[in-house]
Amino acid sequence: MPELDRVAEQLGVPSASARETTVRELVQLRFDAFGEVRSRGVTPDQVPTPSGNKIRLLDGIPTVSAEDLDAQAVVDGIGQAGCLRVRSLFNPSQIESLKAGIDTAFAARESKRVADPWHQVFLPANCSDSQLSLIKVSRRACSNPDYGALLLADSPRMLQNFVEISESSGLTNLVHRFLGERPAISVNKATLRVVSRDIAGGDWHQDGSFMGTPLQTLNSWIPLSDCGQTAPGMDLVPLRLDGLVPTGELGAWFPWSVSPREVRDAAQDTPIVRPVFEAGDILLFDELMLHRTAATQGLSSDRYAIECWWFAPSGYPLETQVPLLV
Repeated sequence: MPELDRVAEQLGVPSASARETTVRELVQLRFDAFGEVRSRGVTPDQVPTPSGNKIRLLDGIPTVSAEDLDAQAVVDGIGQAGCLRVRSLFNPSQIESLKAGIDTAFAARESKRVADPWHQVFLPANCSDSQLSLIKVSRRACSNPDYGALLLADSPRMLQNFVEISESSGLTNLVHRFLGERPAISVNKATLRVVSRDIAGGDWHQDGSFMGTPLQTLNSWIPLSDCGQTAPGMDLVPLRLDGLVPTGELGAWFPWSVSPREVRDAAQDTPIVRPVFEAGDILLFDELMLHRTAATQGLSSDRYAIECWWFAPSGYPLETQVPLLV
């Protein structure tokens, strides 16, 4: 498998070992490679600062085409409304490949086959007890049938597919330019999703409420189905917030979730929006974006998606996230 040899070489694995590397072993190699990068130290590149330019709004959120996407647009979109939507970043072939891979990965989890490259529980060697605990908590949440999720790191083949498609689409380079460093993703915050059309909807939240803040991070939320009308989408408060909104107040279901009243207070005069996404679009935002899974009765389709949080290694929140170098 030439692509595995190439990745192993990028991660610093000797060529002899690279020839023996399997897609399953690459997950551990990415975990080990992060430690090597952190131990050597990182000198960040210069990153863009807000330009003050306004990006055209579509469905109430800043939106650009894939051709107009760069790190400056991401910075300006987040500064303008907390997020940036990119139209058609992934092409139809990439979309179908990822959707088929999600189905295969979910089926492999259900089959409980041993050493299946489509599903193998990732328990990193040489990690702390707290890191193992973080992964197990996230995996337990993903196992809830109502959540419809699988950790990306628990599907070695899908992790590799996602990394390769992210590289070829320009997403990885974009994140690198935005963060100023070769990025790492989170084991416990990178998930494959199949959200049921019958879902009741999610709770309002900011990911910084459980990841910490401030962070050098960027989330890529990638719908692989048309959603927002026929399939569950996302509700957003399209406003750049300065910090975390109070959580666990009256009306909130969980300690980390935001009550409807606090959402209204945070939004002020900004209308809540439910954008319509096409398969292959991507929504980019950081830990301060206030959002929830959106659903109504009578939807006709499930929603396929991949959510992946990327971090700068020099400021990686090791107390809350488990890293894989990309």
